[in-house]
Amino acid sequence: MSGLTPKQYMEQWLDLSRKINPKPAPEERERLLSQYRAKRKRAEFEQWATEEMEGTQSET
Repeated sequence: MSGLTPKQYMEQWLDLSRKINPKPAPEERERLLSQYRAKRKRAEFEQWATEEMEGTQSET
């Protein structure tokens, strides 16, 4: 290691990570969140529909 204390190391790492991966603007964050929620809702619905279809097939 380069002689840094753990605290200094963490501060440098966090500073570097902010530069590499900056936080998106609030409106961009909202857009990404709504896209994520829509994808998740669709995936949950598809899983539910698949289970329902499997349930009706096993009854017949």
